[in-house]
Amino acid sequence: MLMLRTRRSRAHARGATLIEVLVALFVLSVGLLGVAAMQQVGLRSSHTAHVRSQATALAYDIADRMRANRAAALAGTYDTQYDDALDPGDDCLGTTAADRAACDLTQWKAALRLALPGGEGQVELQPPGPAGTRIVRIWLRWDDERGGVPSIEFRTDTQL
Repeated sequence: MLMLRTRRSRAHARGATLIEVLVALFVLSVGLLGVAAMQQVGLRSSHTAHVRSQATALAYDIADRMRANRAAALAGTYDTQYDDALDPGDDCLGTTAADRAACDLTQWKAALRLALPGGEGQVELQPPGPAGTRIVRIWLRWDDERGGVPSIEFRTDTQL
């Protein structure tokens, strides 16, 4: 009789060990899924940050181009809307300040399309402020589907 009980307890112990292994595998798989989800969120955030830094650099790029061609910028030659189609001509080697502005805007809008997904830009020269200061407002817009936001609009103001 004693021998019969020992065999039953050993068989029961083997089944309990199998259940423990299955529970451990389940807990491990849930943990790995959590790690994968965190990795995905990290990659998405990294991509969004990269695109935002590109947008900032492109906003500074057009502001610097306007400062280099200040007379045309103050005349409003750089003012453009999101959907403006620009064509600087074949060689982009015009000699006037307006030609240079058209070339700058065309190159800038092309860089926006390359660097930002669905990237567009707009430049607005604001009316003169106190003491005759001139502010230019630069708008950038792009799609950030990877970041979970359908469209992002970025604005910066700078003094010429």
